[in-house]
This record gives sequence, structure tokens and C-alpha cells, in this order.
Amino acid sequence: MPNGKKQFQGKGRRFRGDVWLDEKITGRTIHALQTRGVKFPANVNPRGTREFKDEYKKQLKLFRQEHAAKIAAKKEAAQNQNSGSDSESQQRTEVSVPAEFVNPLDVIRQLQKKGILELVVPPGK
Repeated sequence: MPNGKKQFQGKGRRFRGDVWLDEKITGRTIHALQTRGVKFPANVNPRGTREFKDEYKKQLKLFRQEHAAKIAAKKEAAQNQNSGSDSESQQRTEVSVPAEFVNPLDVIRQLQKKGILELVVPPGK
């Protein structure tokens, strides 16, 4: 296999999403039917039976729901990771200015004393 790619289908077979999905859902369907105790005669193709067709539709719907939830979880995790790094680097603190402050420089000096604001301002100016 070139470039170490994972092989989804049999040796020498080209990957086709529709074939892969059909094989996956068929496997899930057969397993679900076997766990419920449904048995098929040896000379009958299970895909032609009504039980198989009904269960196949059910499994396909279930797979699509699981897959959509998995993709949504990945998107949410990526979004949380991105928003988390943004909030860490740019935290904003809202400060209200009390009425007793008249001079804006007094406000800046008070904020510097509290450690909220750090400016490169020469002292006494």
C-alpha cells in the first residue's frame, strides 16, 4: 500500500464510499438480526428478505445519526479549542469608573495600584 495508507476494502480494490457504506451497514444489519435470533435458510440470500430490508433501513438511519453526532462533536471540540486559546490570550476586564474620580490620570493610577492596568508611563507625569 503506497504511503502507508489504511486499506478500507479488499486487496487491490479501489476505495468507493458507497460500497464501503453498504458493506458496513450490511455487517451491522446481519449482526443485529443474528443477535435477535433470526436465522436464514442456507439457499436464500438474506438481502432479499423483508426482515433484512427493514433492519437495513433502521441500521442506515442509526449509522447516519451516529456519524452526524461524531462530526458535530469534532467540530465543537475544535471550536472550543480555538475559542479557548483566543480567550486566554486576550482577556478583557471591564472597569467602571466611580464618580469620585475626576482626573483620568487618577483612574489610571488606581488601576495600576490594583494590578489591573500596566502601562509604560514615567512616574509623576
